Order: sequence, then structure tokens, then C-alpha cells
Amino acid sequence: RRLQGDYRQIAGSDLHTDAVDAHRQIDVRQRKRRQRRTRELFAGGRHHPATLNGQPGLKHPGRTIREGIVGVGYSTRVTPDEFLSFFSPLLKAGAMFYRDGSGALALCYLADGRLVGYIEGHINSWDCLGAVAVIQAAGLHINDFLANDGLRKGNRLIAGNPAVYAELLEIYGDG
Repeated sequence: RRLQGDYRQIAGSDLHTDAVDAHRQIDVRQRKRRQRRTRELFAGGRHHPATLNGQPGLKHPGRTIREGIVGVGYSTRVTPDEFLSFFSPLLKAGAMFYRDGSGALALCYLADGRLVGYIEGHINSWDCLGAVAVIQAAGLHINDFLANDGLRKGNRLIAGNPAVYAELLEIYGDG
């Protein structure tokens, strides 16, 4: 099964992502994300290390959100006021941010060391679970996305290396 990212529809861009494989609840074994324009294939899962085009990804050296760029997701299912209340604490903590329209691709960039963290107030499971497997395979931390029926209803998503993840949890809490 293939799932298409939303950046192409939003911006009329040729940037495109595919999630290859179907999701199995909880047992995320292996997922792949492909960024067609640059021919990058991000892969990883349980018992499969995170890779980019078959090579191990890099680890971002940043230990705080001020030592790198945090990917930020946004969905129109979240009101502007809700988004700003979620986004504002990140800026107040001194972080810089990145947004391109594809949460899954941004998560793969995190797994590959291009970003130091990722936050999104609400994302659907079909838009991120392939990349969640890559994040986990890269040894990064991520909140329990499937909690509270996240598979069907979506959930917020917070991810980063252990130090950055802990800092993001300090800003946003567990819930």
C-alpha cells in the first residue's frame, strides 16, 4: 500500500513521498519512505537499522533544541490558536524551526541527523507510521503515538534524541 504526502497538494511542488508497506498495529516491523525528487530512500524498523539509500544515517550532535533545527508539523485539523499555543513555547525556548509540509519526510530527516527534533500537535497515523518505524530504528525517542486510539484518531507527535526529546517533553509534557 502506498500513501502520498500532502506537500505536493499544498504547494504544487514535485516533492513527493511514498510510504511503502501496510501498517500492523503496534508491531511496526519495517517501513520505507521515499523522497522521489532527490531519490532518497529512508528505511528502518524492528531488527532493521535506519538507513538512507542503504547506508547508515548520521546522528545529529545537538543535545538541546538550540543546537539544531526542530521540524514542526501543522494540520488544518488544529485551529490557528491551538497551533500557536503549541508552537510558541518552542520559539520562546530558543529553537529554530523547519516546515515543509510532509511530517513523514521531516521525521526521516530527523532520523538522518538533519534535524534535532520534531513536534506536531496532531498528525494522522497514515501520515507518519512509516517514518515512526525509521525513527525508532535510528534509536531516537518518540512519544507513544498509538496511545488513546492514535491509530484511528491520530495524535500529537514529539521526537528527538534522548536529550532533545526530554527537553521537548519538559516544554510540552507527556499528555
